[in-house]
Amino acid sequence: MAEENKWEAVPTSPISPLPSNVRGREFPTFPFLCMTVNCLFWCSYALVIEDYVILLCNGVGVVLSIYYHYLIFNLVEEKMIYVYKTAASVAVFLIGFLFITYYCDPDQMPRYLGMTCAIAAIVMIGSPLANLKEVIEKRNADSIPFLLAIAATLNSVNWAAYGLLLKNTNIWLPNTIGAVLGFAQLTLKFIFKSSTPQVFSLNK
Repeated sequence: MAEENKWEAVPTSPISPLPSNVRGREFPTFPFLCMTVNCLFWCSYALVIEDYVILLCNGVGVVLSIYYHYLIFNLVEEKMIYVYKTAASVAVFLIGFLFITYYCDPDQMPRYLGMTCAIAAIVMIGSPLANLKEVIEKRNADSIPFLLAIAATLNSVNWAAYGLLLKNTNIWLPNTIGAVLGFAQLTLKFIFKSSTPQVFSLNK
């Protein structure tokens, strides 16, 4: 997805800056696990359709996700659980990719792989909303990284435009949905403003 490096680069702010009111075990790791799976699927799709713009952007995303996992590993308290979660996210990609590769008609592989990428993109962009019920009940949106939400929204808008230019539904459709989800996150951040100051540090 285009300008993926823009979105992927943002977590150096929401990650290394861990809010002082969020303990390590409460840190929202799900969005970054989704990022790894998403980028791996899109790299595979890019190789199949020979789109090197998508490959380059998501290749950068894969590299950055490895760095982010390293940062998160040093932030969370239950480190082995996070290692298992990371391994499980990679396993999801491998199982999905191998299934499509070996059980789908080669002529249909771009279609099914593209559909999988579309689903992965929607899940990744909407993943900060996983705690939506808690955000509304507590009227606190601290679990939604603000810079990540901005970048995700801009990223989705740019990719949707790119997909429309290529007339590729697998690109423009999930990113149109992603833009809506991004706006939803920004709206929640505006409505439920943080009640505590954000002190950023990698130190526990």
